[in-house]
Amino acid sequence: MAILPAMDARRLDRAIRKIAASQYGAFSAGQAVTAGATRAALQQRLRRRDIEVVADGVYVLPGAPRCWRQKLWIALLEGGEGCVIGGRAAPAVWRIPGYPEKPVDVLALHGRKNHRLTAGKLYETRSLPRHHIRRVDGIPVPCIERVLFALAGLESFKKAERATDNALTARLTTAERLWRMWGELAGRGRPGTRAMRAILEVRGPGYVAPASELEARFRDLLRDNGLEQPERQVNLGGEGWIGRVDCYFRPRIIVELDGRVGHVGELDRAKDRRRVNELAAAGFVVLQFTWTDLVTRPQWVLSVLVGALPAAA
Repeated sequence: MAILPAMDARRLDRAIRKIAASQYGAFSAGQAVTAGATRAALQQRLRRRDIEVVADGVYVLPGAPRCWRQKLWIALLEGGEGCVIGGRAAPAVWRIPGYPEKPVDVLALHGRKNHRLTAGKLYETRSLPRHHIRRVDGIPVPCIERVLFALAGLESFKKAERATDNALTARLTTAERLWRMWGELAGRGRPGTRAMRAILEVRGPGYVAPASELEARFRDLLRDNGLEQPERQVNLGGEGWIGRVDCYFRPRIIVELDGRVGHVGELDRAKDRRRVNELAAAGFVVLQFTWTDLVTRPQWVLSVLVGALPAAA
């Protein structure tokens, strides 16, 4: 068995300690190999008790304090690249009141070969984009907005509501950012969709989705279902101008997209009614879809539109 020269061995030990220092004393075999270790070098350190095995392919330095955050890192390293802290451990990492530093929950992308952890509980998701991930005390965890959405589907309504209020009070997030995350994650049947919307509707004036986001969702819905794209932002009227509409399917179907979420004032509703009545009087069929419709009921939007198009033709 090959033994590293003393200088190389010291260099490797320093590299391992540096990695472990940022992970509460834990490191993986893969990280050690990247730092220059061989299997023989790791076995040698195990025999000397310079390192300890704590999970499959995961080690800790003996002098490192045993704590909850070390347990989180052990589970993350066992889970492998791309894992973050999830479940009820995530709000504890964010220090949300009511969530003690006790559970060890890991969130990973669906489709992994190994669906179990010896060091913690594994949750799976089909989507975990990079912009949803933050680091708190060096620990990879979903952004607070995604954590709160997950709690809305995991906890009772009152507990999820308190967690949201605590995060808002601590200025960890804003209502607008929570609405934006709701738009990314919400879907029919997805846990947390209805509860999170109910929580947000009474905590601010609501959210207005950008026109670009609305149009992109509508465009993608049509494209994915093989429907022809409409003309966009069209001025209607002959000698007299009637109005500018979001989407126009010739000869007479208009689709208006409303990005407002939450409570809409009576003046806004009255203005919308006048506009629809004026367009209808001019011979157009007007369909109105909200941001919430496109997010949570895309198939209903599609069925209404498909039903209207043959009538127009």
